[in-house]
Amino acid sequence: MLKNAMIGATVPVTDVNRARDFYENVLGLTPEETGPDGPTFYACANGTMFGLYERPGHTPAGQTVAAFMVPDAEAAVEDLIGKGVEFLQYDMPEAGIKTDERGLAQLGPSYGAWFTDPDGNIFGVFEVPGA
Repeated sequence: MLKNAMIGATVPVTDVNRARDFYENVLGLTPEETGPDGPTFYACANGTMFGLYERPGHTPAGQTVAAFMVPDAEAAVEDLIGKGVEFLQYDMPEAGIKTDERGLAQLGPSYGAWFTDPDGNIFGVFEVPGA
């Protein structure tokens, strides 16, 4: 049953207003629904979505919490760099991941890159042809 279900992510943040500023004004997302004291939801392609919720004292996870699937990772990274997003640098030979100066890593036939939001949550930008 679950294999045919859409899935969404929830992202904890320490300050919803600061997070909204980043997600809306830097990443260019539009909130779908915002409760007065509840989470903010952002709809993305093909029925996918994620929500923000305030969690005081949040400690970010050490791994990617969600990834944006794009048709051209290089173009997406260049666009986000132009908006002030800094991409993470990785050199993980055991995983076959080494980023270039922009933060792009060759992942098989495509590319990926990672950045953090203001609370340190890690997001990926992964190239998926036809995305």
